[in-house]
Amino acid sequence: MNDEGTIFVGDAVAQVLDVQSYGGYVLHVASLARGALAVGDEVTCGVDRTRRRRVVPNHTSTHLLQWALRQVLVVT
Repeated sequence: MNDEGTIFVGDAVAQVLDVQSYGGYVLHVASLARGALAVGDEVTCGVDRTRRRRVVPNHTSTHLLQWALRQVLVVT
């Protein structure tokens, strides 16, 4: 699970639906709710903190499980 939240710039508002890391960049997939965004805009991002508090324990556990599986499984 990824963080969800809102991106604000001027009167524009976009709801963040997904966040991925790719090629050293953090990509935000969002649905534009109002206004317009342009390349070079300075934005303010807000994280849904209530959702984040629910996700954090599972997120950490997922990383621990992934590490443990890599210790015991051989990938060929």
